[in-house]
Amino acid sequence: MELIQLVYISRATRAMAADDLLALLEVSRRRNKREGITGLLVYHGETFMQVLEGDEPRVGALYEDIVRDPRNSQNHLLYESKIAVREFATWAMAFVPPEAIDPNQLVAFSPFLDPSKDTAALADRRATAHRFMVALRDDMLRRPGHA
Repeated sequence: MELIQLVYISRATRAMAADDLLALLEVSRRRNKREGITGLLVYHGETFMQVLEGDEPRVGALYEDIVRDPRNSQNHLLYESKIAVREFATWAMAFVPPEAIDPNQLVAFSPFLDPSKDTAALADRRATAHRFMVALRDDMLRRPGHA
């Protein structure tokens, strides 16, 4: 079984309230656990950014579903790579809420957090997109209550 990891960015078609995000996460976590997909979802400034990793056909099918989902638009694949080891192995779908992100701590990655940026303009930032998601993961792991 070949593993892949991908990172995409998209814009929400409407502002997502906390209840909307919790409902999305509940469905995502159930599906991802069933499909063996792990990753991290970020929502900030009406922007979704997500890393998905797992079996190539399953991740590909999930990404196709996400592209068709009417809750988002301007979807751009930023990064895709075959991987030997998962970087988000323990997370069926971790979530970083808007209030948990301090752009001042992640200055080099600020274009991904700027809702005024066109997602197409970020599509050539492959390596930076991957480093951004790993930096968020590492930040979350340093916080109290995370193993």
